[in-house]
Amino acid sequence: MIIQSTRVWLNGDFIPAQLEVDGKKIVAVHNYDAKKVDVEYGDKRLVPGFIDIHCHGAYGLIPMMLMKKVYAIGPRILLKKALQDF
Repeated sequence: MIIQSTRVWLNGDFIPAQLEVDGKKIVAVHNYDAKKVDVEYGDKRLVPGFIDIHCHGAYGLIPMMLMKKVYAIGPRILLKKALQDF
């Protein structure tokens, strides 16, 4: 599958490029419009390799009063503890 965007993060900058994807792996990087495109992302940012791991807590937020507890108890029991504290 070929995906492309005018803003792909490569070598420390956003540039127009295509990514060739096989399954869950990027197997090649091509110049923008070099090959037939399967998915066009326009000017949306593509950041290959970036894994966004974070937690918003119950219902998409972490009350400020729980912030110290978040770091103390870790993510596995965060939701259980947050619901008990509410």
